[in-house]
Parts: sequence; structure tokens; C-alpha cells
Amino acid sequence: MDELNEAILAALPTIDVEDDELWTESGLPTVEAVQAATGIEDLKRKQITEAAPQFNRMNPVIEVEDLTNDEEEDDDDADNPEIIQDEEAEEVEEAEEEVLTLEKARELYAAAQDEVTAAKRNLEVASNALNAATAKAMPAATPETKQKEIMLYLQRQQEARNARAEAALEADEQPKGPAPIDAAMKPKTGFGTERPVRPLIGSVNLTE
Repeated sequence: MDELNEAILAALPTIDVEDDELWTESGLPTVEAVQAATGIEDLKRKQITEAAPQFNRMNPVIEVEDLTNDEEEDDDDADNPEIIQDEEAEEVEEAEEEVLTLEKARELYAAAQDEVTAAKRNLEVASNALNAATAKAMPAATPETKQKEIMLYLQRQQEARNARAEAALEADEQPKGPAPIDAAMKPKTGFGTERPVRPLIGSVNLTE
């Protein structure tokens, strides 16, 4: 047995089974926990499994067969498809654990922030380009253009005034009746049109 396996087998029983942070969901000790217990920073999941394949949270005991690591058994395991499949699954789990480490998470967060910053810069550049293209496509407001607009406005105002004046003249040309005051002063009957004849005093009425 080499020194690496001895160190792993000596460290595994020291891992606290009550601490959830030291164990994976499948019941295996985390690589970080074994690294801390052994003091080996570059320790891998595969090396832990090879040293103690039966060790887990439900069975935190190093069995005797784990201590007798025979080269012949290693050769048999290398040819066993089930062992190979288990090793591949452990490697995948190890990779997932590495992704979830705090340092890796910080790196991913920093990279995402850089992407957001770059996207904001690209958006600003595109917005400025759009504004410049829009301004270039629109005709420039020259003094001649402004003068033409003013003259056109004044012309329309004059046409409106002329139309109102013509309408007023047409209304004046229509036949009208007498003014209200003249109609009030005009006699409504024949009274007062002839002077009354008064008989002379002392005259004789010949009709009687």
C-alpha cells in the first residue's frame, strides 16, 4: 500500500458524519473534506474511491479488505465494466463538485458581469450609430428652408382671411328688409293720414 492510500484511509474516519457540508448527496465524503483531512490539495475523487471503495456516510468504517490492496485485484477491476462505469460516474460527480466550489462560482459570476458590461457597451455604440444615421437621413434645416416654411404659413393665413372677407361680402349683398327701427316707426293702420273736419259753431245741419 502506498503512502497516499494510507493517508486517505487514516483521514476518512476523522470526517464528521453529522456535518452535511462534508458529504455529498450520494453519501460520499466531499473531495474538499478529504483534502482538508489529509492535507493533500490536489487529491482527486478517483484516488479516494480506490483507497476505500466501501467507505461512505452510512458506513464510515475502514474495512480490512480495504487495507489489503492487491495488484492482482487491481488488474481484475480494470477489466470489470461495472467498476469502469462506477469510476466514470465518480469522475462526473467530481467534476460537478468542482463546478460548485466557491472559487469557481466567483469566476463564473465575474465572467457573467464582464459579458453584461460588454453588452451594455455594444448597446450604447449601436444606439449612437442609429441616432447618427437617423440625423444624417433627415434633411438639414437650412435658413432657406425655414424662410419657405414661414412664407407658406403666412400665405395660408392670408388665404383664410380672404375667404372670410368674401363670405362677409356675399352676406351683405343679400336683399334685406327694413331696419328694425324703421319697421317700428311705420304706421300699422290708416289713422292719422287725413285731417279731421270739424263743423263750424252755429252752423245748421241741413240733413236733418
